[in-house]
Order: sequence, then structure tokens, then C-alpha cells
Amino acid sequence: MPRAEAKSTDSVTSLDADSKADDPSKADSKADEASKSTRVSRQDRGSLAERKEKEYIDPDIGKRGAIADQLVYRSTDFEILETLGTGTFSRVKLVRNVMEDRMRVAKIIRKSDIVGHDLFRYVSMEVKLLRTLDHPFIVKSLGKYQDEESLVLIFELLRGGDLHRRLSIAQDPDRTLHERDRVDAGGMDEKHVKFYCTQIVTALQHMHAQRIIYRGVKPENCVIDDDGYVVLVDLGLCTFLPFDEKGKVSKTYTLCGTPEYTSPEVILRNGYGREADVWSVGVLVYELLTGYPPFYGSHAFEVYRKIQEGKYEFPKKVKGDDGLVYPGFGGGLRAKNFVASCLQKNVKKRRGREDGAANGKLRKDWWFYGTDWKKITRRLCEFRDVPFVPSLDRGSERVNFDEFVIEEDVARKLRPLEPEDVEELDLIVRDRSTPPGTPFHLRSKRDSDDEEDEGSVHLDSPLMLEAEAPPESGLASHSIKPDSEDEDE
Repeated sequence: MPRAEAKSTDSVTSLDADSKADDPSKADSKADEASKSTRVSRQDRGSLAERKEKEYIDPDIGKRGAIADQLVYRSTDFEILETLGTGTFSRVKLVRNVMEDRMRVAKIIRKSDIVGHDLFRYVSMEVKLLRTLDHPFIVKSLGKYQDEESLVLIFELLRGGDLHRRLSIAQDPDRTLHERDRVDAGGMDEKHVKFYCTQIVTALQHMHAQRIIYRGVKPENCVIDDDGYVVLVDLGLCTFLPFDEKGKVSKTYTLCGTPEYTSPEVILRNGYGREADVWSVGVLVYELLTGYPPFYGSHAFEVYRKIQEGKYEFPKKVKGDDGLVYPGFGGGLRAKNFVASCLQKNVKKRRGREDGAANGKLRKDWWFYGTDWKKITRRLCEFRDVPFVPSLDRGSERVNFDEFVIEEDVARKLRPLEPEDVEELDLIVRDRSTPPGTPFHLRSKRDSDDEEDEGSVHLDSPLMLEAEAPPESGLASHSIKPDSEDEDE
């Protein structure tokens, strides 16, 4: 410190000391206030930790804010074409924007299903997250609309199809059953699997760093876009993890997701967090390199039992009775170690532990050694390094998706919706707010304006999104609905 600055500082200090000496009552009052604030900060550490949460800045793409408002379309703006996929409560179809003459994708959810299965909260959460998460490997919604029967979400068309389709193309259809009736038709090339896994890990790190669990990792939800990169779709099972009283990230207890990709702690329903997604990543890599998941069975209970046992093996390369060579596990030693670190029953031994991908432990694995993560995230890879780039020709939108034999919808009369149901569906379509618990830097700029609107969803309102901890029991139900029915309202 320069002498002049030091001198001025000393003078100020001496003046403060003189003033304190002259007025000891003020000094005592200041000391009392300081001790009181210290006591308050210790008592309210949990709430203060939430209020003073640091702004999240993605290490690869930098600071991101809330996405611009989505459009509210009309049903006459689109021409419904072919079916690209189906879900438990939704159907994904190829549509054409009549005004723009561009191909889009529509996720159609029947209002009867939303009302009958009480899916208001989950559909609303998905709509909010679609306008909150801004990442190159997470799907973006262009807008939404509703008609008399359905609520429709509009997305950009990802022409490459999902990883399940790429896996089936990579497999040899001539290979037959062997080794305990498993179809060992082989998997994808390890270099290709690692390339796609870098995008999945990057997207999960972006979610986990903001206390969001994806709960939907599987080949069908990893879709290849027009540039050949994987994008995570279907945010219907995502949820925020709130802070507990001590300021730590709490857990959730809901049983949901595909049985083959469910982690042991989810089945036991003793509480889980972001570590459940890491388990699913291990299952995904195993399946892409082998051709089948490590835990499988004829029904969900059998799958859950095998997951609880935690026993699996990496199949070896063998020669079958038919003379064909079965490749077994298509990865090397580093790929095996990565899968093994993700499929640890003990969460404390699992890669990333309770933080999941938030702390960057997944991308630091030896399997990803030499990966240029910023190059991946900024989509600057060389064309020869991208395993597959779909055709952008008009008329080729459907070629990379599986064929669906769709039965004609049976004409049925929908029961009239109650007035409160109609009003709540209207709120979902017109909603511009962000989910409860969203970090402050990701909240919509219009949230403050919406607080004055009658139909707005307040960020500070006590909205419970997850169930309370259930009593300990055996294997849970094998239902794969978005959430269990015993959830607290």
C-alpha cells in the first residue's frame, strides 16, 4: 500500500477510535447489532443460502438467461402429418407450419389424460423448464397451443432420429440368441458412443448445477439434430430439488422412469437426487456398447430385483454354434471402468456422488481423456468426427425414425371438462413464469409483471412438487407414470 493511502487509512482509523471512545453507547449498540446479525445468520442459514445463491455460469457456454417468450399458436397454423413416436400420455407427430411452410414437431397431450390422471403440475413444469433451460444439447420449444381435445407443444424438427434407432442400425440382424437367451447383435462403435455421451454429460451438468434432475436418460430421449449432435428431449419427468433447512440440496421420493434405467435408491424410495441420473448414464453406455441393458427381464419386478442385486457382467467376445462371432462388450478398459463407476449401488462410491454431474466429475473420467469440451459444446467439431449427419432434403424428415403402426383413433365422446379444469389448462398455455425454486438469474423478466395478473403462477408460492417420504416397504410398484398416486398435494 502506498504511504499516502496508509496514512489516510490510519487517520480514519484513529478518528473512528476517538469517536468510539467519546460515545461508548454507540459502540455498544453496534456490537449488539453485530452479534444479533450473527445469531440470525446462523439460525436462518438455510434460507440465506437460498437467497444468496450464486449466479450459475456454464463453464463452456458462459452466462445464460431466460429464453424469450414462446409463441402461442392457433390450431389452424399447423397441418398434422405422420406419427414419429408415442409416450405414456402423449404422441409426437410431424407437422407443417402453414404460414412458414416449415416442418416442425408437435407433442400432443390429450386434455382428458391431463384431467383424468391429474397431470396439471407435470405438464406445467415441463412448459416452464422449456422456457428456462437454454443449452445447445437440451430441446427448445417454439411455442404451444390448444384445441378442444389436446394441449400441443411445438418443437424444432430433429431429423437424425434417436439413439435407439442408431443402435438398431449398427446391430447385425443375422446374429441369433446365445448365452441365456440374450440377443447379442452387437452395439455401436466406442468412438461414436463416446462422442454422443459427451453431449449427454454436458447437458446433465447444466441441469444438475441448477438442481434439476432429468430422470429420463435412455436412448429414445437422445435425439440427433440436423448437425449430428445429441439433444435431450422430453422434460416431463424433470424436477427441481429444493434446499432443506440446513441449506443443503434435498431429495425426492417419486418412483418414475423406465425400469431398466432406474437406480436402486429410486426403487427403495428412501430418497434420491442427481446421482440417479449418473446411474442411468452408466446403463445407457452399457447398452449402446453391448446392444442390451445390464439389467433386463420379462416384467418390471424382475428388472427391479436384478437392479437391487446389482450383479451384471461385461460379455466377452465369443464364437457361437452358428459360426458367427459375437462381439460382446464393444468398449475398452476405460469404457468398462466408466460404466462400473456409474453403476455403483453405494451412492458415495458412485462417480459424482450426490452432486451427480454438477461438479464435473463425469467429464473428468479417463474415458473422456483428451476431449475438447468447449469445442463440443460450441459445435465446432470437424465433419469427419461427427458419426452421422442426417439429410436436410425435403421429404427426408421421416427416414430416421421408426415406423409406427397407429390404429385409427376410435371416435369417442369426451366428457365435458369442468370450468376449473378449463381455466387451469388456459393458465398452462398462457403461462410465462419459471418453476418454483428457479435460481434468480434464470427467472423470466416478466415474472414481476405476471404477479399482477390473475392467472400467474407466483415463484414464492408454496407449491409442493414431490411426495413425502413413504414408509419403508418392499419393492415399489412397477408403474412408470410421471409420479406415484400417493403424492402429497
